[in-house]
Amino acid sequence: MFTKLGLRDFKSWRGAHAFDLRPLTLVLGVNSAGKTSLLQPLLLLKQTIESPDRLLSLNLGGHPGEMLDLGRLSDVVSGGDVRAGLGFRLTFGPVSIGKGAAPRALDAVDYEVEYGAAEDENPYVERLSYTHEEALSAEGVIVEQLLPAWCQREFWRKNPEKMPPGAGDRGQDGAGPPDHGAMR
Repeated sequence: MFTKLGLRDFKSWRGAHAFDLRPLTLVLGVNSAGKTSLLQPLLLLKQTIESPDRLLSLNLGGHPGEMLDLGRLSDVVSGGDVRAGLGFRLTFGPVSIGKGAAPRALDAVDYEVEYGAAEDENPYVERLSYTHEEALSAEGVIVEQLLPAWCQREFWRKNPEKMPPGAGDRGQDGAGPPDHGAMR
């Protein structure tokens, strides 16, 4: 179940915004206030995942059978300035990870993605993270299952007190995408 939704510069939602979601969430407002824009990111991400075109980082639609047709990236970035980028964050849970004799239940997992734009306005992924802070503070075992190395380095850089012994010796070359301001 989704428990939180974050948007950054999506349609009428300029800047970063986070919304707590409950089993029953009402969204009320006047016409053109942005109510539909709270649902569209979920459909947009679903449409992207289900797209047969694996080269699309973000499927804005326009093809037969797709749920949404949002036009070009400049149509969905708040203010139309594609240089500002676009971001989504979803928190969901509970989640079960692992198989066999020792599966583990996590209360919540955060998925965050930020998009930039090429010169032709085609979106590309600038930053992607999939994290759970409890798992990140473990002895490095679950961290390696959930996160690519650059996400681990970023978390440990911001939270050195949670770094497991020896984690700093794992070839931290500083590689990975730049941090463009997370939606926190």
